Amino acid sequence: MSNNDDDYPGMTDHSIVSNQNISIDKSSQNDVLDYLKTIENKIDQLNTIQFNQEQNYRDEKIMTHLIMINGSLSRLASVVHSNAKLLEKILMSDCRMRALAMPVPNLPSPFMQLLPSTNLEDLALAEDLLCNNDNSESLKNREELVSLA
Repeated sequence: MSNNDDDYPGMTDHSIVSNQNISIDKSSQNDVLDYLKTIENKIDQLNTIQFNQEQNYRDEKIMTHLIMINGSLSRLASVVHSNAKLLEKILMSDCRMRALAMPVPNLPSPFMQLLPSTNLEDLALAEDLLCNNDNSESLKNREELVSLA
């Protein structure tokens, strides 16, 4: 130790140990700070992972609802499409029936309940309305029936 005492006047073994403790303390503080920074980074990474998982869960729920709504809308669209086809068929048949239909004649009022005649009494009454020379209305009734034919 005499050599050390000569090289460093005034320093003892105790002062060397305390200097080493100070340097160890500084390096351990740096290590602790680095470790704390690493922990903070890991915590931030965990937070972002958790946020992303929550975002993914939220997106999953939204997509599930959209798929359910899409299924309902597709069923509604198919029902509307089939109703449109049925309506088109009805309208087409209506157009065909109108073209084939014969117009219903407007019978003169005295013949409304008599024609078409279902029994002989109705037929006799209709003949009387048409052929009665005493009745001035018979000529008018004949003209109306002829105009229908």
